[in-house]
Amino acid sequence: MLKFKVDIIDLLRENGYNPGRIRKEKLIGEKTMQDMKAGVVPGTKTIDTLCKILEMQPGNLLKYVDEESTNNSEK
Repeated sequence: MLKFKVDIIDLLRENGYNPGRIRKEKLIGEKTMQDMKAGVVPGTKTIDTLCKILEMQPGNLLKYVDEESTNNSEK
């Protein structure tokens, strides 16, 4: 499963993209913003937008975590 490496909302704020600006410029939908706050990784269009506005590569934002090994380590 894909997860964010960083707190994406904090990273957006650090780069001058507060929720008001994101809404005004129609960069990312409100539902997608709420999902990202909850840790849900968005679709490729939103990842493309994030990479563009943050000037980063997807690998800087996302990591793969094997759910099976994570679930086994919790037992």
